[in-house]
Amino acid sequence: MRHTVEDIVLLLSDEGAMAPEACARALNVTTRTVRTYVSRVNKQLEGIAHIELAHGVYRLVIDDRRQFSVWLVKAREPMRGVFSRDVPNRVYYLLNDLLARTGWITIDALAGMLYVSSRTISHELKGVEKVLQTYGLALEKRPHYGIRVTGDEMDRRTCLASIALQWLEDSGSAHGMQRYEDFSATPMVGGELDLPVIARCVDRVLGACNFQVASISYQNLLVHIAVALLRIREGHYVPMRRESLAHIESTDAYDVAKKVAAEVDHEFKVKLPPEEVGYIAIHLEGKRLLDNGNDSGSSPVISDAIWEIVTEMLDRVNDAFHFDFRSDLELRVNLAKHTAPLMVRLKYDMALKNPLLDDIFARLPLAYAMASECATVLTERTGVVPSEDEIGYIALSFALAIERKHADMPKKNIVIVCASGAGSSRLLEYRCRQEFGSYLGEVCTCNVSQVPDLDYSHIDYVFTTVPLPDSIPVPVREVSVFLDTNDIALARETLRNSRESTRLLDYFSRDLFVADASFASKDEAIRCLCSMVATKDGIDDDLAVLVREREQMAPTAFGNAIAMPHPMHAVGRTTRVCVAVLKQPISWSDDQSARLIFLISPARDAGLSLQGFFEAMADLLTDKEAMQLLMRDPAYQTLVDCVEHREKGRNR
Repeated sequence: MRHTVEDIVLLLSDEGAMAPEACARALNVTTRTVRTYVSRVNKQLEGIAHIELAHGVYRLVIDDRRQFSVWLVKAREPMRGVFSRDVPNRVYYLLNDLLARTGWITIDALAGMLYVSSRTISHELKGVEKVLQTYGLALEKRPHYGIRVTGDEMDRRTCLASIALQWLEDSGSAHGMQRYEDFSATPMVGGELDLPVIARCVDRVLGACNFQVASISYQNLLVHIAVALLRIREGHYVPMRRESLAHIESTDAYDVAKKVAAEVDHEFKVKLPPEEVGYIAIHLEGKRLLDNGNDSGSSPVISDAIWEIVTEMLDRVNDAFHFDFRSDLELRVNLAKHTAPLMVRLKYDMALKNPLLDDIFARLPLAYAMASECATVLTERTGVVPSEDEIGYIALSFALAIERKHADMPKKNIVIVCASGAGSSRLLEYRCRQEFGSYLGEVCTCNVSQVPDLDYSHIDYVFTTVPLPDSIPVPVREVSVFLDTNDIALARETLRNSRESTRLLDYFSRDLFVADASFASKDEAIRCLCSMVATKDGIDDDLAVLVREREQMAPTAFGNAIAMPHPMHAVGRTTRVCVAVLKQPISWSDDQSARLIFLISPARDAGLSLQGFFEAMADLLTDKEAMQLLMRDPAYQTLVDCVEHREKGRNR
């Protein structure tokens, strides 16, 4: 660990007299290093204060109390501002400090460093332990010794890197930065992460080797290399089995890593052993961008094993959602290019943050649900459950595939009805062709008096500027003559939905609705709701077992206190939705709770009809206003009103 002049001065200022050995333990350095610190203090604070050694103990002697008071306030203020009043940052600091140490430290010593009570530190250590557990680390406690972190070196580094990345995110430096000039040095207890210098090393090698790293992973890569350097300087190396290293050495990523190591050695004078070069290679492989469009004309080979995983993913999505993407070559390639480095990340427990996750939850729930289904394949293959961040990245590929499906749908024939005359009808026709040309086939215009006599056999939709009778046999959308922004969005949604659009209300029933439910756990909720569905539908299979099996692969909560559990495969005679509105939310996954539960039991022979059903369900569940209304007024009629309101919005 690196320390500044302030550390030993503050220590002696708070503790009074201390033996050299006690100072060394508190600062986690040798007594020789303590003597060096004392020498620096006496030079830098000459005339203000000095440290003297008398009778075997160090004492801080203040020569100019007024100037020392000013110096002391400045020295303490940064730490007070960042850590004393801010509980989350205090936890980060404790994690950082404990992870960088090898020896023991007492709670009292930590309290003195952060200028809080020992009781406060004891309380914050609960949060520290919770974070450590997620990385496979533990906080060991021993009377008269204190506390220390135990666990594998790679897990320790992963945790340290997460702290640094969190600091960068909180400081506003985490998104959209791809060049080393964008990064400032990141403070750590063990020193600063010299990201600009590391970035220059990495950039030179990646450019020369034409090795592409996904831009979203670039900063993550730099931070992991920086943490590795800090740990190596302290004498801590990553252990690696010979067979594992031999496998890594056979990859092209290892050749790139050797060049990065040489650059790092040149800049930092730190010689990396083969195991550490292998560590860099693992991160390069886990963050590489497989891009067939590179300038060299060559393209990375995607292994048969990865293609098999992608095929199984698409089969799983087809079985669960009845969306058949198996002939979508672009989706297959996108998934394969993402899955190859993802398998490396899962194998070595490498975290990758997804800054778009909240937007994906809110705007792409169907794509996220499909990606969660794919995650079950990865869990079966690796024994590791992908994080929500990783599932979010997979969801983006499915969102693009869903958009392509909509674009490939047959063109729609529409009639435009205006009351203002032929001029306004032609203007609206022009605007429609301008905005929705890719969706449209034949476009006809007429006035209100001609509407009853039209032949609707070849017409898909009617767009009108005036109210029309409800007896028209096709969906009607009311718009303004000039098509404002809201009109355009709603009309595009209408054209994207097939003429035989799903009537979502048919899948709900009053006897499959539970208001003000009180479930003690997620398991109890699944058992109760599955029993209701099985009884109504006459399902012989154990629906609850299939739903739990699916949940074990990847939880089905997707934010906003909503969960959409469903079985591993369809077993119902009829597609049904069982709804429960809970009095109090229950825990659904590690970091998600649920108060609205929509248990879906798809029919075995539903076929492609499920496509419209899942789209309509996604549309309903992402309507925050409707979901909040249902929580405030948990009645079946409220659900009916919400569904009918959405369907009228889709068809008018």
